[in-house]
Amino acid sequence: GNGYPRHAGFYIETWARAYQQKNDPVLAHAVETLIGLYSRSTSAVTGAFPYCTRAEQAKVMFPPSDLSLAVSLTHSAPMFPPALRDQMQQMAGQIDQVFLATKHDLTPGGRGFVTRGNIDTLEAFTKGTAHTKLFATGYGKATDAQFANLCTLRWQQLTDPERKKGYERLILAAADRYLTAKPDLKGTLFPGAFGDVIYLLLNAQELSGKPEYLARAHFFARMALPIFLPDDSPLPLASSQNVHYEAITRADTLMMALLRLWQIENKPEAKISLVYTDR
Repeated sequence: GNGYPRHAGFYIETWARAYQQKNDPVLAHAVETLIGLYSRSTSAVTGAFPYCTRAEQAKVMFPPSDLSLAVSLTHSAPMFPPALRDQMQQMAGQIDQVFLATKHDLTPGGRGFVTRGNIDTLEAFTKGTAHTKLFATGYGKATDAQFANLCTLRWQQLTDPERKKGYERLILAAADRYLTAKPDLKGTLFPGAFGDVIYLLLNAQELSGKPEYLARAHFFARMALPIFLPDDSPLPLASSQNVHYEAITRADTLMMALLRLWQIENKPEAKISLVYTDR
């Protein structure tokens, strides 16, 4: 019953690459089947669809999972015949409409991006974890920056100016929150969260050209280095409270963000391909 939209997107990207090589109609039919699954469960009120297929979750949306599916659909659509390509692009556009209409709260003291809400109202739930956090991460949780980096992936795909503006507003609003926010150094901190933030600030700097975002990326990089990369450690630490390495805390995201920061400052002319994959 866990038919998560983002997982569907990963399947679709895999099938798309295989379809390019084999032109097997079974692969195109598999994509059509998944599109049909979500189309049948779409809210007649808002166009949103539930994040999984369990009956008790029929009204629950998980916006980042939907947005990840939109990224996958748009990436994969050109690899399929025109009729299926149009279906995929139409569903991706529907996801944009819902995500941008959802009541994310990225004001200075706001609650963050909506992570769980009702598909008929697009309102966040009032119980449990229904919004992102500035720094806290864990299973089923995400930072503001993680969502904003996903928004950047989608922004990069779009040509429609209104939709691009909608995502740009969210990206910059999320980045602005980190211009003054600081993590609680007494709590447990994870390298992936710092990577999210540094990467977002660099995205914001590229979008806006404002130097304060780049300066703040340096601030968080200087904070992260002694926490996760002490002199005697051959690998980044799993957390601020652990002395071992653990892949699930996403130290690779931190390392990629640090590489991108170094490249911007030291070799801006270099053409390197870095893709944010934490979706």
